[in-house]
Amino acid sequence: MDLVRIQARCFVENNGSARVMEKTGMSFEVIIRKGMFVKGKHQDIKIFSILKEEFTSFHKPKIENVNKY
Repeated sequence: MDLVRIQARCFVENNGSARVMEKTGMSFEVIIRKGMFVKGKHQDIKIFSILKEEFTSFHKPKIENVNKY
C-alpha cells in the first residue's frame, strides 16, 4: 500500500493514548466536540495524523555496526 496519510483518534481525557501518538511523530490536529456516542454519552475526541513525508523523516532507519569481527 502506498499510504499518504495515517489518522488516529482518542478520547480527550485519554492522555496516555495521545502521548503514544505524539511519540510516534503524529501531529495533533483538532478536537471534535461530541464526535462519538459511546455508552449512552457523547464524547469529545482528539484527531492526530502523520503524512508519509513526515513519517519517513521521523523514522529514519538506524545504521547498524557492520564492522563485525
